[in-house]
Amino acid sequence: MLTHIPKGATVFIDANIFLYHALEGRAACAHLFQHARTKDIRALTSAMVLSEVLHRLLLAEIAQRFTLASSKTALNLLRRHPEHLTSCTAAHHFLNHVPRLGVRIIPLRWRELRMAPELSHRYHLLTNDALIIATMHAHHVNHLASNDSDFRRVADITLWKP
Repeated sequence: MLTHIPKGATVFIDANIFLYHALEGRAACAHLFQHARTKDIRALTSAMVLSEVLHRLLLAEIAQRFTLASSKTALNLLRRHPEHLTSCTAAHHFLNHVPRLGVRIIPLRWRELRMAPELSHRYHLLTNDALIIATMHAHHVNHLASNDSDFRRVADITLWKP
């Protein structure tokens, strides 16, 4: 559980934790970010993860505004009517809020991109998940906050779920 992350740990934050916090207000995620703000833990994420979060927030906003059943339907609507992008604000507001969460944003570098295919094969991970593990390895981080059970296949990390 997110609430059991040891004090002083460095934790990589996956996209779903940000999304649960932004869209659902989950208490465990709020607790995690509170500990990051007070420096009880050191929280990191990557620009790639935030890009995924922003994309999903955009689709969630469109789905809610137009009462659509899924993000795929929202994406199809945006492809037909890109002018709706001009009225979307949720992703922008979230991005402005990120610095107040106490999370350090690290870049995705060529080194991690090169490591990802091998990690994908070794642990049977999709590309973005392999990039997360590559970034964690490059920064010597072994704690991951995520609700993605695929990360259980990675032997040298501790997965913390909400």
